[in-house]
Amino acid sequence: MQNSYASYSTPAIVTSSTGDTRTSTSRRSHGNEYRRMASMKRPLELHEDDEDEDEDLEEDRFVNLSLVSHLANRLRDRVPRGTHVKGSIPYPRAFTGKDIVSTIQLQIQKELQNNMGFQTSDRRAALQVARSLQSQLFFYEVEWGGRLLQDGLEDVYMFLDDNPVSEGNIEGYRMEREELPTGVITLLTKCYAPSCQEGSPCYSYSCPRRESALTLESHLSSSTPAPEPVLDTPWGEMVDKQTLDSLPEAEVRRQTIISKVIMKEQQYVQDLNLIDTIFIKGLRRAKPPIIHHEDDLEQFIHDVFGNFYELRQCNQRLLDVMLVRQREQGPIIQRIGDIFLNAAAEFRTLYPIYVGNLPVAEKRIKEEAEANAEFRRFLEQSARADARGLDMKHFIYRPSEHLQKYPVLLEAIFKETAEGNPDADYLLEAEQAIRNLSSVAQLLTFQSAMGRGPTGKWEWHDVVPKEVRNAMTKQEAKRQAVIWELIKTEMVYVKDLETIETLFIRPLRESEIIPRDRLPAFLHDVFHNFAELHGHHRRMLDSLFEIQKEEHPNIRSITAPVFDAALNWRDAYLEYIPHYPIAAFRIDDEMANNPSFKAFIEQCIRHPDSRRLDLKAFINRPIPRLLRYELLLKSILEASPPNHEDQEAIPQVLDVIKDLGKATEPGVQAAKQKVELWRFHADLIFKPGELVDMDLLNENRTLIYTGKLLRQPENNFDITGGWSELFVLLFDNYLVMTKQREKDNEIKYHVNRRPIPLDLLSLLSFSDPPSQRSGGLLRPRTKTVQSIAGDTASLANGEATNDSRFVYPLQIHHNGRSGGVHTFFTENAQARQEWKIKLEEAKGLRSVVQEANKVFEIETLSVDTFLVPSLHHTAAAPSWNEEGMFTGKVTCSVPFIRNLTGFDQATADGRGLVAIGCAEGVWIGLRHDSKCK
Repeated sequence: MQNSYASYSTPAIVTSSTGDTRTSTSRRSHGNEYRRMASMKRPLELHEDDEDEDEDLEEDRFVNLSLVSHLANRLRDRVPRGTHVKGSIPYPRAFTGKDIVSTIQLQIQKELQNNMGFQTSDRRAALQVARSLQSQLFFYEVEWGGRLLQDGLEDVYMFLDDNPVSEGNIEGYRMEREELPTGVITLLTKCYAPSCQEGSPCYSYSCPRRESALTLESHLSSSTPAPEPVLDTPWGEMVDKQTLDSLPEAEVRRQTIISKVIMKEQQYVQDLNLIDTIFIKGLRRAKPPIIHHEDDLEQFIHDVFGNFYELRQCNQRLLDVMLVRQREQGPIIQRIGDIFLNAAAEFRTLYPIYVGNLPVAEKRIKEEAEANAEFRRFLEQSARADARGLDMKHFIYRPSEHLQKYPVLLEAIFKETAEGNPDADYLLEAEQAIRNLSSVAQLLTFQSAMGRGPTGKWEWHDVVPKEVRNAMTKQEAKRQAVIWELIKTEMVYVKDLETIETLFIRPLRESEIIPRDRLPAFLHDVFHNFAELHGHHRRMLDSLFEIQKEEHPNIRSITAPVFDAALNWRDAYLEYIPHYPIAAFRIDDEMANNPSFKAFIEQCIRHPDSRRLDLKAFINRPIPRLLRYELLLKSILEASPPNHEDQEAIPQVLDVIKDLGKATEPGVQAAKQKVELWRFHADLIFKPGELVDMDLLNENRTLIYTGKLLRQPENNFDITGGWSELFVLLFDNYLVMTKQREKDNEIKYHVNRRPIPLDLLSLLSFSDPPSQRSGGLLRPRTKTVQSIAGDTASLANGEATNDSRFVYPLQIHHNGRSGGVHTFFTENAQARQEWKIKLEEAKGLRSVVQEANKVFEIETLSVDTFLVPSLHHTAAAPSWNEEGMFTGKVTCSVPFIRNLTGFDQATADGRGLVAIGCAEGVWIGLRHDSKCK
C-alpha cells in the first residue's frame, strides 16, 4: 500500500491502494463535498455563451487528476456512451476500450500541458490508468470475460450503474459506487516544493517540470509490457462444436479465411507500430544522436518513411471496423467485402504515395549506412530488437507486401462464398479496386525511381497485365510502348539534370577544390543556365506523370504538355546549347591544371548516380535530348490511327523542335571559334624574351583562319630537299607563324617569328606562277615554271594545279623596323586564293575596328618614292640602282621647318619638310604631299 506520492523518478504510472475504513470515509465525505459544491453552480443569464467554459474552470479548482478517484469521477461523466453490439446482442449506454482510453488520454494531455508545459500523443499512460480502473471493477466487460483491457474496439464495457437491469434501483447502485477506485497517478503529480510556481522548474532536481516528452516516453517504454503477440488460432477451435457441425464445409472454410484475414491485419498493424517505436522514435530518442543535426534527422525520416503515420491510421481504422464486425456478428461473420470496398477508397490516396517512395527510401537508407557508422550500428541493434530479426528494409517494405496480399485473400473468400450471398458482389468490387490500386502503386514506384534501379528500367509490358495487352491492337500496343519510352527517358534526363546539382555543383561549393575567387566564374561558365532547363523539364515531367496516373495503361495523348514545354524552353536552349563548347573547354582546362579537380571528377564517375559518366557527358545531355524527342514523336505519329489528334499536333511540335535546332547553329559555331581561340592562347609557346600580349582572351577577339603554309629554308640551296612547314594563325589583330609539336598526346604551337600586327601587314603578290619543289642535293630549291623546259606545255594543259611538285607563292610585307617581306607557298592555287580572301577579310575587319577606335590619324608621306627590291633579284643585287628605282627599307623619319638663316625658324614660304632615312641615304621632301619626288 502506498498513500503518499511516489518518487518522480520511478517508472510507475498508477499506484493503487485498498485503504481502511477511515480512508474510505474520508474519501466518501470528499466526494459528497465535491458533488455539493458542484450542485451549487448556476449559470448567470447574462453569460450563457460562457457557461461550459466557466463550469470547466470551476471544476478544475477542486479536481486533482493525479488522484485516481477524481479521474474516475470525471471519466464516468465524460466517456462517450452508445449502443454497441457484441455477439449479436445490443448493449445500450456501453463503450469500448478505445473510448475509455481516449477519454483518459484527453485529460492527461490537459494536465501535462498545465503542469509541465508539454503534451504527448502516447496513449500508453492512459491505457495503464484504464487497466487500473478495470482491475478495481469501476467498469466491467459486458460478457464478464477476464481479458485485459485493450486500446481497441474488440470488447464492450459498461458502468455498473448504467446496467439496464438496475434501472429500478439506480440510487442503490450509485450508493454502492461511493467506494471509488483509489490510487495515485505519479505522472500527473505536482511538485512537492511550496515555492514551485508555473513556468520554469524550481530548485528541486526531481521537479516534474523538468520532464519532457522524450523522457516521459522513455519511462513509458520501460514500464509498459510489449504488445501481446497475435495468436494464430484456427477459427474452428474458437467455435463450439455444435455450431461448427451445423455449417456447410464451404462456410467453415470461408469463416476460417476471414479469421485469418483479421489476424493478419492485426499482425500487420503491430508491425506498423514497431516501425514507429523501434525506428522513428528510436532515431529521435538516441543519445548521443545518430544523425547529428535535427533538420537532417527529420529530413531522413521524411525521405524514408514518407506518409507512414497516415498509412498506419488508415489500417488501424480498417482493423477497428473488422474487429467491430467480428464482435457484432461473431462467431459467424456475414459480410466482409463492404469493409474492404470502403477501405480501398481510402487506400487509393495513401498507398500509391508510400509504395512509390520505396526506391527513394531504400536508396536513402543505403547512403546513410555507407556514410554513418553509428547508423549502421543502430540498424544492427534494431534487427535484434525484433524477435524475428527483421531489419529496417523489411519493415518499410511491409505495406507494399501486405497490399499485394489483399486481392489474393479476397479472391479466396469469394470462392468459398455461397451463391446468392450479397457479400459476393462486395468482394468482387473490393478485389478489383485493390488490384487497380496495386497497379497505381506499381506505376508510382516506377515514377519515383526516376530511371534508377530495377524499377526504373521497367517497360510498358512489365506493368500492364497480359489480358489488357491482348485486348489492344498491335499498333496501339506499340504506340503505348513508345509513349512509355518517352516518359521513361524524360525521367532519366530530369534525374541527370538533378544529379548535376547534387553530385557536382553542391560539393564544389562546399569544398576548396576550386579556389573561392574563381569558383563563381567557373560554375557560370560550366553549368550556365542548366537550372532553367531543369525547371522546364521538371514541369513537363510532372504533367506527363499526371496523365500517366489518370489514363494508364491506355494513354490517349501526351502531345499537349510536350508542345507547351517546347514553346517555353526555346530561349533557355538558345542560351545553353551555344554555350556548351565554352563549358567543355573550361572543364578540360581545369582538369589539366588542377589535380584536385581531376581527382574530384574521377571520384564522381565512380558514384552510382553518375552511371560511369563524367561531367562533360552530363552537361552535354540537353543537346542530344532534342534529337531524341524528334525520333520518339515520329514513332508515336507513325503508330497513331489516321483520325487521331496526334496526326495534326505532333508535326507542329516537330517543327518547333527542328526550328530550335537550326536557330542554335550560328551560336554553336561562334562558341566553337571562341573556344578554339582560347585553346591557341593556352597552347602558344613563345621564345624566351619574345612574348607578345595579343589580347586573345578579349571577348571581341576572333580567330578568322588557320592553315598550313610552306616556306623555304633561309640558305640559298636546299641541302636535304625538305621544306619548312608552318601552321599559321590569322586572328583579327595578328598573324602568327608557328610550328606544331606533339608531346604526351598534346599539341603545342611554338611561335616561329614575332607575330605581325594586321595594322602593319601589307599584301603584295598572290598571282605569281607556281614553282617546282626541288628534291636533289645542292640544287636550287625552287624554279619558276617558265624556267623549266617543257613545263609550258604542262601549264597549258592544266596539269600544274594537280601536280604535288608545284607550290604556289604568296608575298606579304611586315611594315616597320623589324619587318620585311615574307614569302610563303601553298600546295594548290585554291589554298592560296583562300588565304588571300581571309587576309583581306581580316584587314578589312581590322580597319573598321581601328576607324571606330582610332586616337590618331595616319598620314602617307610618300606613295611612289620608296620601293623595295623584287624577289626576282638575288641577295647580291643592290637595293638601289642608277635610275633610283629602289631605295631600300626606310629606317627613320623626322619633320622639320627650313628658313633662310637656318633650320630652326619659320620658312620663307611657310611650308614644312620631312627627312626620311633609307638604307641607301636620306630623302628630303615636302610634308603633306605624298606625290613629292
